[in-house]
Amino acid sequence: MKIIDQTPFLSEGGEISTLDQIKAALKYGADWLQEINAQKTVIACFGKVLDNSFTLLRNVRLASLDINIPLILVGPAGIYVLYTTPLRGMYRAKGDTWGTLVGNTFKPARVNLIVRTAQMGRTVQTYLERQGYPGSTPVEVVLLASDPGLHIDSVRPIVRVVLRDALEHFASSVVQGRAVFSAETVIDILNRIMNPPADSPDQPIAQGISAPPFARQADAFDLDSTQDSAAKQIPARGNVHFPESGAFAKSLASLQPETITRRKKLSFSTKQWAFLIAFFVIEIIILVLFVVLIGSNL
Repeated sequence: MKIIDQTPFLSEGGEISTLDQIKAALKYGADWLQEINAQKTVIACFGKVLDNSFTLLRNVRLASLDINIPLILVGPAGIYVLYTTPLRGMYRAKGDTWGTLVGNTFKPARVNLIVRTAQMGRTVQTYLERQGYPGSTPVEVVLLASDPGLHIDSVRPIVRVVLRDALEHFASSVVQGRAVFSAETVIDILNRIMNPPADSPDQPIAQGISAPPFARQADAFDLDSTQDSAAKQIPARGNVHFPESGAFAKSLASLQPETITRRKKLSFSTKQWAFLIAFFVIEIIILVLFVVLIGSNL
């Protein structure tokens, strides 16, 4: 499996330094690093199964949009938009609802991961439409669990849900799936995501896909639009298609700020606050010692 990684703050060795972890927490939120580590678990499982005909895009930013998509898997079997959660505990995914289970009591979660994942899929689907691919281009949206301690009671959720112990089985099913893209089409899709043409409304797409010429829909990016419930426009689970590109603005506007970009979200745990405080105290001590040493040498 090939990997194109655009994870911020990630070194060439695949690690994030302590200082960069602090910067990332301040910029993206305290749980960002947990999701990055969850992605590592999924990538390790996929790497055992998927061959080089598949390419995994990690934390790529779609051109002209201030949105990062955590994982996009592209291969002969289609396009998979993947969101990985590091959560533990008992949850229920029913239709477009998501929450915790305590006994027989259901409590809606503050962040609806089912809707979040589906919105990412809609974003990628519509982006590809704008790049010349028809709404029938197969895009499957999947919520992945990286922790074996997460148990999900699934009742016809609007996106596919895969638990930790089924990750390799899921990857195997992708490999064994019917090929819908040629190798040339896979390369073209990757290029249009990573290096989109500056002006491609009439540019023919790769073989294996037939569609009328692409027409611009600038109004689809009117980000002032609002939507009461993005989930109402999301079809049932499976290969999810979003043919109505005009609804993309509403979908994009309905994305909660913390769902993808996570800017300025400061929900730190007690341990994280303690770490930050200790870090700043050490910095102050070092600064004081430096001043004392300079003063003694004068």
